[in-house]
Amino acid sequence: MIFPKNLTDMKEYIVLQAQREICTQIIFALAAYGNITKKAETDRVTIHSSIHSFLTHCSNISRLLWSPTDHESIKHEIGDDLASVLGVPHLPLLANRDLRNDLDHYEERLVRWIKKAYPDRMSISNLTVGDITLKGSPGTKHLRHYDPSTTAYTFEDHEIVLANLKQELLTLQKFLGCFVLLDQ
Repeated sequence: MIFPKNLTDMKEYIVLQAQREICTQIIFALAAYGNITKKAETDRVTIHSSIHSFLTHCSNISRLLWSPTDHESIKHEIGDDLASVLGVPHLPLLANRDLRNDLDHYEERLVRWIKKAYPDRMSISNLTVGDITLKGSPGTKHLRHYDPSTTAYTFEDHEIVLANLKQELLTLQKFLGCFVLLDQ
């Protein structure tokens, strides 16, 4: 992506800088995804840390593309979602606010989830990797679970297939033309 020096409109400048930041976040997300697949089932903490990083970068991209109309948000400044202005193709996983909200409202989600498990005094597992049916005793609730064979990640009761989310990032990366991150 070439950075034009002749921008005369603040909206154009905001759009361009936000687009560059999306490209940076894509690179970070793909690096985090690579760490997930490299670790397989050998290191639960690194796997979950890499998943959290991957999802956080995806959330940042989502927030940039579909920001609220808050004061000083991109949408407030340019008058529309960045995704609409750029003509971004349909990316349902990135556009879904559930992922963003789970990360943004982590404490609330955790308390709600614990309250749901409390009446039955269910065992709660924080970090599991592998076939979920083999993890814990029957009825165990899994706060975070990753299955490398399917790339399905479950946080609380929400499941997302990380490979599908990665594919959306690759689609966006190609659409925006951001394969190399260079200061220009």
